[in-house]
Amino acid sequence: MGDLTILALNINGMADLKIYRMLKMAKECRVNVIMLSETHKKRGRDKLIKDKTWNRIYESRGTGNSQGVAILINENVPFQELDVQRDREGRTVFVKGKINQVKITLAVIYAPNRNTKQYILNTKKKLDNYAEGTLIWAGDFNLDLTKKNKKAINVNKLNMVDAHANQSIRDTFYSARHNKFSCIDYILLNKASKAQIKKVERKPIFLLDHSPLIATLGLSNEISQRIWRYNSVVTEKDEYKLKLQEEIKEYYRINDNGELSKTVVWDSFKSVLRGQCFSIESYIRKSWREKREKCIKEIESIQEQLRITRRRNINSILRQKKKELELMDEVQWNKMRQSVRQRMNGWGTKSMKQMVRYLKRRKEKSCITKLKDKNGLVKDGRKELEEIMRDFYRELYQKEQVNNEEIKIGNKVNEEDKIMLNDEITQEEVIQVIKGLKQYKAPGIDGYTAEFYKTFMHELVPYMAEMFNEVYMRGIVPETWKLSEIIPVLKPDRQPELPESYRPINLVNQDYKIFMKIIANRLEIILPKIIGEDQYGFVKGRSISEPIRNVVNVICHATKTKRKLSILKLDVYKAFDKVNHEYLYRLCKELNLGNNFCEMIKNVYRENTACIRVNGQRTENIQIENGTKQGCPLSPMLFALVIEPLAYKIRMDETWEGYKIGRKEELRLNLYVDDAIILTQRPREMIKSMKIILREFKKVSGLSVNMEKSEILFINTPPKEQLEIRKESGLKLGIKKMKYLGIWIFKTLDKIIDGNYRMAWKRMLKQMSRWKNKNLRCLG
Repeated sequence: MGDLTILALNINGMADLKIYRMLKMAKECRVNVIMLSETHKKRGRDKLIKDKTWNRIYESRGTGNSQGVAILINENVPFQELDVQRDREGRTVFVKGKINQVKITLAVIYAPNRNTKQYILNTKKKLDNYAEGTLIWAGDFNLDLTKKNKKAINVNKLNMVDAHANQSIRDTFYSARHNKFSCIDYILLNKASKAQIKKVERKPIFLLDHSPLIATLGLSNEISQRIWRYNSVVTEKDEYKLKLQEEIKEYYRINDNGELSKTVVWDSFKSVLRGQCFSIESYIRKSWREKREKCIKEIESIQEQLRITRRRNINSILRQKKKELELMDEVQWNKMRQSVRQRMNGWGTKSMKQMVRYLKRRKEKSCITKLKDKNGLVKDGRKELEEIMRDFYRELYQKEQVNNEEIKIGNKVNEEDKIMLNDEITQEEVIQVIKGLKQYKAPGIDGYTAEFYKTFMHELVPYMAEMFNEVYMRGIVPETWKLSEIIPVLKPDRQPELPESYRPINLVNQDYKIFMKIIANRLEIILPKIIGEDQYGFVKGRSISEPIRNVVNVICHATKTKRKLSILKLDVYKAFDKVNHEYLYRLCKELNLGNNFCEMIKNVYRENTACIRVNGQRTENIQIENGTKQGCPLSPMLFALVIEPLAYKIRMDETWEGYKIGRKEELRLNLYVDDAIILTQRPREMIKSMKIILREFKKVSGLSVNMEKSEILFINTPPKEQLEIRKESGLKLGIKKMKYLGIWIFKTLDKIIDGNYRMAWKRMLKQMSRWKNKNLRCLG
C-alpha cells in the first residue's frame, strides 16, 4: 500500500444520519483512516458504528456527554497494531502500529475550551515519548495554531507540519452564536516524517459546523540507506581486540610489499577491516539475541509447568529466570544509556526521558520538510528535496574562470620556515594529533571514528606515517580522501525553504583530518609572520575579542571627540565555498610555502566529489571544483591566506584614510577570517575605492562581496549625508545597530550591555524556569 488517506472530523454526536453521511463521504474520497472528535458516546458495550468495513476501532468515550474521540481504520489497510493508549476523559487516543513494515503513530485530540494551550503542550509531550515513525496528529484543537506571535502556540513551536498550510481558505469552524469563522481543526505531521503530502482538501462546512479535512499521504516503505560506523563494542572484550590487532599486522605483512602504493594499500586496508568489524559486531548481536530468546522460551516453558502443577518451587524458579532476563536487558540498557550520556555530556541518570525528547526535537528541527526550486515553487517530496539540494550545490561548486594576474602580497615565508613546513611527517606528529582527536565527532564517509584511531594507535601509526609522506612528498592521494559527505545545517534566523540558508558542513574521513591537522600545526607557526596584524581569525596569539574591542574603542573615541565615523561591514558571498583552486595554488607559490605544500594543495583538491545527505538519505555524487572544505582543520588557515591579498590592497590604498586616533595610530581594517569591518572618516572615497578593489579581487580569486547585503553604520554624521551615501553606494544602513561576530554593536555604547548581556540573561532565566519543576540533582 503506497498512499494513506486521512479524514479528520468533529462529528458532534453519532446520530445515524451523521454516520451515514460521514461514511458516504469517506467512501467517495477513498479514505483509509477516520479520526473523529466529539463522538458523545456513553461508556458501554454498544459499538461506535456497525459497518464491517471499518473493523478496527480505537476510541475513548470519557465521562461527559460532550466528549469522546475515535480512530477508525479501514479493513483494506494492512495495519499491524503495536500499542494503544487512551485517556480517561475521552479527549485523546494514541495508536501505534505498522503498515507494510513502516512504523506509524495515529493520534486524535479533542482539546478542552479552558487551559487549551497547556493541554495541547502536555499532549505533545506525551506524544514525544510515545510516538514512533510517522506521527499523524489530527482533531479539534480548539485553538488557532496559525498565529505567529511570540506568546501564541503555533504549529512550528510544536515541531509539526500542517498538511493544509498552503490552502487559500483555512477556516474550519463556524460559530453561529458569535457569527465567526476560525481555524481550529488540523491534520498535523511530525517534521521528521518520511510521509509525503500528496493531496489535501478542506470540505465546505456543510455536514456539521466543522469542516471535514482530508489529506492523502505517501508512505515511504523504501529501505533506508545503511551507513556503517565503527562501533566500540568490537573491542569490549580483549579477545576481539586482539583479533583485530592481529588482522592489522597480518594484512600489512602480506600486502605492504612494495608492489602497490602506500595509499592504495591503506584504502584497501580500511575496506578489509570494515568487514572484520562488521562481522564481529554481527556475531555479538546475534549471540545476545539468541541468549535472550532462549531465556524467554525457558520462561514460557516454566510458566506452562506452573499453570499445570501450581507447585511453589516452580514459581521460585520462574522468578529467578525472570530476574536473569531483567538483568540481561538492564546490561544492554545501561550500555546504551552510558553511551548517550557520554555524548550529551551533562544529562543525569534521572533525565533519560528528557534526553530522548531532546534528541527527537533536534532531529525534527534538522529535518528539511520543504524547499523552493529555481522557479520558486515549493516542493516537499523526498526525491524532489534531494534533487533541489544536489542541483544547488552542483552549481555552487562549479568552477569559475579567473584571471592569472600577479598576486600582490606583503610578506613571504622565509627559507627556514619553508623547510620546516615541507619536511617529512614523523610518527611523533601523527601520535600527537591522534591523542588530541575529539571523541564522538561524526566520522567521514568511510565510517571510522576518532575512537578507532585512538584504540589501534600503536598498530596504525607506522603505516599512517608512511602513507602521509607518500601524499606529501610524492603527491599520491588516497581515493577515499576525494569523496566527502555534505551535511546542510540551517543557519540561525534564515528561511528553511531556501537552499542557500543552509551551511554545507563537509564530513571528511578521520585519516584525512589527522593529515591536515599535522600540516595545520606546522602552518600555524608561520601564519603570524605573513598575515597582517588586522587579521585575527585562526592566527596563533590572536583572539576574537580583539576586533570587537577595536570597534568599541573607536566608537567610544568618536563619541567623546564628536568626530565622524563610518563602519562598513562586508558580506562575502559563500566565502569558503567559492575559493578558486587555481588561485589558491598560485597564492601558495607566491607566498613561498614550498613545493611539497603547494603540490599537496593542488592534488588534494583535484577531482573531488561529494554526496549531500538530505534527511538521512545520500544523493548521487557531484563534482567539487571550487571552495575549501568546512570541517577540514586546514581550511580556516587557508582562507586566512586567501583573503590576505585583499586585505593588503585595502591597507595600501592611499585614496582614503581610516579612523585616526592621535597623529600616528590609524584603524581602517578588522578581519576575522571572512568577517570584515572597515573604519573611516571619509566614507564616500572609501566606498568608491572599495568597489574597484572588490571587483578586481573577484576576477583573480572568484570571491565576491554582496554590497546590497553589506551594512554601514554612521556616527556623528548628518541624516542627509547618510541617505546620499546610501543612494550612491546601494548599501544597507545599519540605522542604530549592527551585528559583528555575534555581538550587537550600537551607536550609543550604553546600549551594548542591554543589547547583549541582558538578552543572554533573559534566555538563561527562561531556561532555568523550565527546570523549577524538574527533579534535578547536582550530578544530573
